[in-house]
Amino acid sequence: LPIAESDQSEIGNRKSEIMVWVDANHPVIHVDAKSLTGQPLEARASFEVWRKEKRPITGQPGGGEYHSTGFTSLPAFSYPDTILPATPQRIGWYHRNVESPWLPSLKLQRVEAIAQTEQDPILHRTMGVILRGDNLVSVSDTELKTDKPAPAISLGIHVLTQITDTPEQWVAALEKQAVAVDAMPVAQRRQKHG
Repeated sequence: LPIAESDQSEIGNRKSEIMVWVDANHPVIHVDAKSLTGQPLEARASFEVWRKEKRPITGQPGGGEYHSTGFTSLPAFSYPDTILPATPQRIGWYHRNVESPWLPSLKLQRVEAIAQTEQDPILHRTMGVILRGDNLVSVSDTELKTDKPAPAISLGIHVLTQITDTPEQWVAALEKQAVAVDAMPVAQRRQKHG
């Protein structure tokens, strides 16, 4: 399988090549665009969250949502995603598990002693992304744009799933990870895909 999908197209009257690739060795997705004529390009990148409020999860078996298995009478809820306040060159969001059925499930099965030696694998698990790139600036908490037209544009979508005590610890870990990945030359990282 190719590591990237590439498409040559015209954006407006500017011929360009757009490549989307996932770095299999580092947690980042790249969207790279370059002008084939030397004419500068402009771009915008944005996201929207779909979990906007706390809501009960209901549904029928096979319906794609949680349904009662008879093992617990605990209600299940979907909690909203959190949009990070933009920095001058970064936007992002995360989803955090603020509740977990793990301990009640262990108690129901009468194996709660497991909780003495194991960490709850659900509680405080946080997953999300930050979007950033050279020559990209935030327009809002959910949108980036090119600072000035350029012959090439590169967007990094950095991802992380981790259990942390606080959301701030998760954000700090993702920022640190993004800085470390971005410090490695992209061409060198792509070569390692063979």
